[in-house]
Amino acid sequence: MGRVSKFLIFAAIMGLMIFAIIMRLDHIGQRPIHHDESLHALYGKYFHDSPKTQYYKYDPLLHGPLLYHLIPYAYHIGGQSLESGRIISVICGLLLLLTPFFFRRLFSPFALWALVLYGALSPTLIYWSRFLREDMLIIFCMTLLLIGVTLIQKPLWKILSIAIAIGLIFCTKENYFITFVLLFIYLMVEFVFLVLTNSHRSSLLSKLLLFLRHNWGFSLLGVALCALIISYFYSAGFQYPQGIKDFISARGFQYWIGQHHHERLTGPFSFNFLLLSWYEFPIAFLWLFLICYFFVQFPLAMSITTFISMSMALTTYLLSRHFGDINQWVGTYLKLKANLDFPVFFGSLCMGLTGTLYFLGHNKRSHAFFFYFACSTFFAYSYAGEKVPWLSLYPFVASLAFFAVWSRDFNLNFNFLSSTTTFLLVLITGAMIGTQAALSYYVNFSKAGAQEELLSQVHTTPQYEDILIALRRETMLREKPMHILLYRENAWPGAWFLYGLPEVAYTTNDTLKSSYDVVLTSYKDPEFRNLGYQEYNVPFRWWWVPDYEQMGPKEFLQYLFQRTPWNSTGIMSITIYYKEDVKSVLGI
Repeated sequence: MGRVSKFLIFAAIMGLMIFAIIMRLDHIGQRPIHHDESLHALYGKYFHDSPKTQYYKYDPLLHGPLLYHLIPYAYHIGGQSLESGRIISVICGLLLLLTPFFFRRLFSPFALWALVLYGALSPTLIYWSRFLREDMLIIFCMTLLLIGVTLIQKPLWKILSIAIAIGLIFCTKENYFITFVLLFIYLMVEFVFLVLTNSHRSSLLSKLLLFLRHNWGFSLLGVALCALIISYFYSAGFQYPQGIKDFISARGFQYWIGQHHHERLTGPFSFNFLLLSWYEFPIAFLWLFLICYFFVQFPLAMSITTFISMSMALTTYLLSRHFGDINQWVGTYLKLKANLDFPVFFGSLCMGLTGTLYFLGHNKRSHAFFFYFACSTFFAYSYAGEKVPWLSLYPFVASLAFFAVWSRDFNLNFNFLSSTTTFLLVLITGAMIGTQAALSYYVNFSKAGAQEELLSQVHTTPQYEDILIALRRETMLREKPMHILLYRENAWPGAWFLYGLPEVAYTTNDTLKSSYDVVLTSYKDPEFRNLGYQEYNVPFRWWWVPDYEQMGPKEFLQYLFQRTPWNSTGIMSITIYYKEDVKSVLGI
């Protein structure tokens, strides 16, 4: 490769990264804070301000300790702000964009650049790269694990890199249970399939066991390093031994199994299918194209698979609609709640098994691995009891990897394509990328955190944020600070905005009720009016929960192209009780 070619490639990479950085950093603090973000940001602030006394004590609700150890560093560098906290996700998202270059031997040049460009402007990746959560962090740690397993050759460095990656994954988020269970299932399926074809020695499981046997000393060192990382973070730098006990006792697993059954944030099995269809339409289009491709490659097997899966879906649907006990069982244990759930559940299950075996049978191990993880993560996170939009990240990223690998089968070489074919390919790719770029701007800038966006789900309103910021500023400027009561639902995210002000209270009694200058409460309380307070209502949180029973093709396409919900959005308002001299501060 000549110097000019190397320079052009370097310039293209730098151009894409600059574009990605702008899309992720521009107005990063503009979007209203999410409830979960306020928890992460404030617990990180506790740790930053008092690392010896207010360190993070592991709580499965708040996930693993790694994020809370990183946030203080972000605050130290950029100041205590939501923008600084979100930078952690930005960095992980940008590093994730670079990982395809490490695996470029798996992709055609066209697929490599299409993958990086699509990732740079993906609405989903940009959205969660500007969001203070653990998901971009753990996905980045998973890519480190993949790099350690596949690219590092020297046994000692391979084992140490794997140990570090696994340790960080364990310290980030409890969905590592799902990831490693799915990995174990793949290893067993591949091993059994290859045993039946008399080539089991080439299976990943056989290679793994052989590697560990030849490098047992290094492996023990790796286990010790992984245990050290886990112990350090869960004990907050060896200050909190109970955190290590909680990890060993699988407290997080027990908690989230309970949440799975409790279904605190319920929704249909097809929730992730709808999210990916509405926000990552090109990926949904590629899955449809893949199904058609499978029908061409092995029509009999696909016909049988389709017949079996749709027959199971139809039978289950009819039984659940005619028998109340079966309907309850299907909803509780299979998580099938909407009509669309039945074909998505059985179709994804059968499709995942058929496609994985097809690629294994054709000795396409990379194809089989990424295809399996795209299907299995889609099924697992669709089955999970809590339906939250960030879980769609996992099947989305796995799908991107699979389609980039699968593109090699088409051997795209523009030198041998006709001018018409090349033009159509570039036109379709450009149209899809351009559409996604427009959608990215709409979701992340024009309508950031808007109530009609399913991706947003329960964001705080800008009006509420403005009032809290104004109250904090006024309290710090006054010689005699205002006394504020954050009552009931307002503790989060109100505590984030007013943290550190001693005049802020979160509970009260009848004696103290008249002593506050401002009271923010989620319920109307006539007693405050009787005490002489003025009353003002302000929207607090908003959301859109689709009415899945009313959704048909028309409603689906209407939201896809017009972003228009077919049923009303939800809103929660709060009541502000204030004294007359505070009216100007509230902007009333």
